[in-house]
Amino acid sequence: MLETVEDYYAPRRVFYLWTTQPLSRELADDLYLHRQSICPAINNGESSELVVLLDSSGGDIHGAYQIVRFLRSLCSHLTVVVPRWAKSAATLVCLAADDLAMTDIAELGPLDPQVQRPGEAVRRSALDEYMALDALREVCLIYVDTLMPMLMVRTGGMSIGDLLAPVSEFVSNLMRPVYAQVDPDKYGSNRRLISISKAYAMRVLKERQHASRIGTSQLSMHDIEELTRKITTEYPCHDFVLDIPEVRALGLPVRRVADEEELILQPWVCMSQMADIIGTSDAVVDSKAEVAATNEASEDDNLPARKKGGAGSIDGQRTEDDSHMDSAEGFSL
Repeated sequence: MLETVEDYYAPRRVFYLWTTQPLSRELADDLYLHRQSICPAINNGESSELVVLLDSSGGDIHGAYQIVRFLRSLCSHLTVVVPRWAKSAATLVCLAADDLAMTDIAELGPLDPQVQRPGEAVRRSALDEYMALDALREVCLIYVDTLMPMLMVRTGGMSIGDLLAPVSEFVSNLMRPVYAQVDPDKYGSNRRLISISKAYAMRVLKERQHASRIGTSQLSMHDIEELTRKITTEYPCHDFVLDIPEVRALGLPVRRVADEEELILQPWVCMSQMADIIGTSDAVVDSKAEVAATNEASEDDNLPARKKGGAGSIDGQRTEDDSHMDSAEGFSL
């Protein structure tokens, strides 16, 4: 299966970032420590172009950024191919691509950070409290907009200036118990985490722009800022599907895979979140040997069998929430 992929993309070299494990600083460290075996495998090719076959549900945004920098150091032109799944922090890798290829079922995801507070059983988006305050502000304005014209009629035409003070006081007294429940420390912490995601997204997009690579679509500074804002704060939930049309609307250089390319990638779609292959075919940093086992188990139907149990595997289903990185700060994507 690897040979088929590499024959198709030749003379470009293929780097596999196909993992059930969270993207992390530890993985970035492993790539760095194995760079002597990986880099010659890349540089001995006839092209300075690299194709990354990506499947990941995300992880630590800091580690993901380090992995992006490592991949960019290997090539002058980066193609990222997503057969099925590049969510959360893995989307940061896609932002670095000069050419992004996706199947019709492939999806990226928002870069809103996930937090787990002490005593909480599940992670939730840092945007929750951020958006809650926005909702409260909207409610206050709705109250003012509703009360002002109503009181102007009922009081026989009192001026806006005369009514504004008592209406504002009424709305303030009404909303004060609700605002009293807002924890400023949590709100500030969430804003800081969101700013981290924004900073990395901006940095990756700017670095891609400044390199002046052949075939790289150019975005204005305004476009970069808008893309960053949308992908970090605009989407309603962390699991939101960013498919080809949505990714294109964001301004990324995305294309649908070619028909022949899609046939080659179909087995990989079935193997999403079922294997760990990291590195090049002749310089593997991490592999649980699923590919060999998968090929043997699927000779009859030419499709990979779904692996059950074992280190780094998921029993027959994708569980994005379970695969998020537990960092020291309780912050992951």
